[in-house]
Amino acid sequence: MAELLRSNYWIQTYTGRKYDFVYNYPEDINIVDIAHALSQKVRFEGHLQYPYSIAQHSLTVSAVMRKDKYSKEICLQALMHDAHEAYIPDFTRPLKMYLEEQMGVN
Repeated sequence: MAELLRSNYWIQTYTGRKYDFVYNYPEDINIVDIAHALSQKVRFEGHLQYPYSIAQHSLTVSAVMRKDKYSKEICLQALMHDAHEAYIPDFTRPLKMYLEEQMGVN
């Protein structure tokens, strides 16, 4: 990919792509980067008795949907429901709730 307009706010991904938080494009997203990053990040900020990656969680959710005979499209959505966390970290639910309350959301 030719270097498109970039900001100073980017990360280099596992496959060597640049993901820019200001100027991002579909071709900046890569399934290998998503799989790798999510396999390295743990759920619940690591506060479990054992490591449980976001990738494991995504596979489990998709497997449950498949077992319950949901369509392939729904199973894919279940598999990818946390894919954004490969690029943009998530906050724990209590922090999200607090921030929403402070901002007057809901």
